[in-house]
Amino acid sequence: MDHRTNGRRRKSQPPCRNPRCFPNVLDTCTLHNQEDSVIDDIIALSNREPDDGKISLLLPHSVIREIAHTNTPNYVKNRANQLIYTTEVSLTQSEQNIIDDITRELQGNALSEKHANDALHLFEAIKYGTRYFITYDKRIISKAPEIRHLKGMRIVIPKEFLEIYRSLES
Repeated sequence: MDHRTNGRRRKSQPPCRNPRCFPNVLDTCTLHNQEDSVIDDIIALSNREPDDGKISLLLPHSVIREIAHTNTPNYVKNRANQLIYTTEVSLTQSEQNIIDDITRELQGNALSEKHANDALHLFEAIKYGTRYFITYDKRIISKAPEIRHLKGMRIVIPKEFLEIYRSLES
């Protein structure tokens, strides 16, 4: 008899889809459209108080070099400076294998270096239990159904993320 459930089996719960329950990862490509107020709205959600609908919004550590590049516009750097970066840690062999798998699944006939970076961004999101990876990257979006390591993480465009957040806000 399971004393924690008074002898009854618990029904399995569907994964929480509320963006406030888990961290959310923002791809750097979303920061580049200066006129995109949706991104500013999403970043503003990460600056709210916890009892006022705050979300956890992360940037993968693997984008730090992209943000720091001399050609990166200041408005992108300013947006990025409002966010929390993940921390670079050593990878186990099984983690490296997952990154390699994601790279192959994304690559198709494109340049591998770009997709190796995208795979690392996705892996970080998976590793930190992200429910939403927010991006405008069309290849990532189109390849999402083929990426077997997503583990319940959804790849969404910023507008879709905001719609999900607002639908669960009440």
